[in-house]
Amino acid sequence: SRVWHWVATGLAPALPFLLRWRQVRGKELPDRVREKMGFASQARPAGPLIWFHAASVGELVSILPLVQRCLEKKITVTVLLTTGTVTAARLLQHRMTHPRLVHQFVPLDVPRWGRRFLANWQPQAVVFTESELWPNLIGLCHQQNIPVALVNGRMSERSFKPWRRFRPVARRMLERFAWIAARADADAQ
Repeated sequence: SRVWHWVATGLAPALPFLLRWRQVRGKELPDRVREKMGFASQARPAGPLIWFHAASVGELVSILPLVQRCLEKKITVTVLLTTGTVTAARLLQHRMTHPRLVHQFVPLDVPRWGRRFLANWQPQAVVFTESELWPNLIGLCHQQNIPVALVNGRMSERSFKPWRRFRPVARRMLERFAWIAARADADAQ
């Protein structure tokens, strides 16, 4: 994980250019692109906050019932829901609005950007969905004693092969989860 930390840190100066290129292609929202660097576009509400992350449309659809239930059961909690794509953000706008629901784009997995994001939002817990695993963000949560869960966890045979080559990184990252709920027995194995 130190290697991933330094690779991401080394790539950080080039990433704003990548984000600008994506913005020109319509894959980033101009007024919200800085969220990908960990800058918040709105103030953090007072009180406890749970951060849910859904990478794209499929993950978002799968996690919305859990987010809704959390908002119903925990009336003092604000939910921060991050996505990685513009399409998922737009879908969320149409599918769910709630006064205690805040949407932001997830920062790219650069340690400095993740620290900035966590310093602002200060979540009490984090819930990742399916297969969106970012070693630096997970490690930063672990360092700050923020419990991290994975729901509907899945891993295809294709995505398992690269992780097999980096077993120490995968093991270290997965050990940092407080709780993992796999989608199916095959995914759990």
